[in-house]
Amino acid sequence: MKKLLTILLTLGLAINLSAQYQMVIQRNNTTLPFMSIDSAFAYLQNNDTLYLPAGSFSSPSYKLTTSKKIHLIGAGYHKGSNDSVPVTSIQSTFYLLDGADGSTFEGIRFTQAFNFGEDVATADVDNISFKRCKFDQTVTLGFNADVQNVQFSECVFISWVEAKNSTYLTFRNCFFNAQVRYTNGNTLFENCIMEGQFNYNNNFTIRNSILESGGTIGGTNTTYTLQNCAFHETDPDAYFANSPNQVTGCIGLITWVDTFEDCPVDVYSNGYNPLHDYRIKAGSPCKNGGVGGTEIGLYGGSNPFKHNCLPANPHIDSSDVSVETDENGMLNITIKVSAQEN
Repeated sequence: MKKLLTILLTLGLAINLSAQYQMVIQRNNTTLPFMSIDSAFAYLQNNDTLYLPAGSFSSPSYKLTTSKKIHLIGAGYHKGSNDSVPVTSIQSTFYLLDGADGSTFEGIRFTQAFNFGEDVATADVDNISFKRCKFDQTVTLGFNADVQNVQFSECVFISWVEAKNSTYLTFRNCFFNAQVRYTNGNTLFENCIMEGQFNYNNNFTIRNSILESGGTIGGTNTTYTLQNCAFHETDPDAYFANSPNQVTGCIGLITWVDTFEDCPVDVYSNGYNPLHDYRIKAGSPCKNGGVGGTEIGLYGGSNPFKHNCLPANPHIDSSDVSVETDENGMLNITIKVSAQEN
């Protein structure tokens, strides 16, 4: 029944006769349509879900803020093979403020900075979850050890992650183009691809992940564990021979062409490309080189990276709404919706 209601809501988003984009707040069993993201955010209450269709959304003030526990669900950050369907893109700087604990975000591209707090007084935000989101600019987690228990799953980071001494962070099946700095305890990176450097981090674990080189782990880090990782330009046994940290089960000197299904260019120089295929080739040591014989990289683990990057809610593949009614006064509407397994 829940899936059927979600499909009907998705169809409702598609059948929009009065504007190009329309978003819907779901509050308990009630749906409320809005024409602008500012008006929707002004109306949000705790535990509301805001469904954003494909399109670009920005505030006239160039920023969006919330101190409520909210759930934002978009249509995905990657077009895939269907270029006629745009991504869901928030193009204003986002501020998550004290009181927004427990919020979740899925299927959204953030083109501007994402910040936990506007200042020290508003930065105490915990228990946040991001799934299948893309961050084009810096993600800043508070100001000084304000933030705890934040989970990122199947996310792409084009710019820096500034953890600001946050603790209990989890990154699973994520792609990092740039630096990660100032995590400060009980942070896990699992089944990731890491092309940016790690600096000024303390007490973290990287497991079943692919790294550019040993130099990715900068000398400013303290107390870390590397488990069953693969390195492109490094022999980990030699590079970490005198390290006081735990480095076990790692693979060295892999090549991109022999590792990924389709990655014709250097990952480090070119960064994340949604048209490339980062699944591991059969025969690569990464295929079963992870902890317990599992796969290293984005497509390993209990929740592998989803190739089309779509959120779990049904996806509108195409819609065709006639510009005028027929001779019977009927408006012809054709919508193709595909259900998602996860």
